[in-house]
Amino acid sequence: MLLNYRTFLIILFFYITIIIAIVFLGSRKKIDNADLLVVFGTKINEDGTPSAGLKARLDETVFVYRKHVASLIFVSGGLGKEGYNEAKVMADYLLT
Repeated sequence: MLLNYRTFLIILFFYITIIIAIVFLGSRKKIDNADLLVVFGTKINEDGTPSAGLKARLDETVFVYRKHVASLIFVSGGLGKEGYNEAKVMADYLLT
């Protein structure tokens, strides 16, 4: 039983350490320079507007772009079941 408890504590220690590292490194505010920003597509609403999640992604892209991190934005997306080209909808949103 002692071996199992000890193993559990070791695993718990590493788990907590990894979680702390992810939170700490993920909350960095410094943004490095890049050649371009890549935005992957996701769901488009039935009316042809970006979904809430996609809007948030695009708004963050604009925020980073305005910090002069990169001079190009590359949007990527396919033709969703809604019938809209994700990349076109994303580009239109970014240009308005």
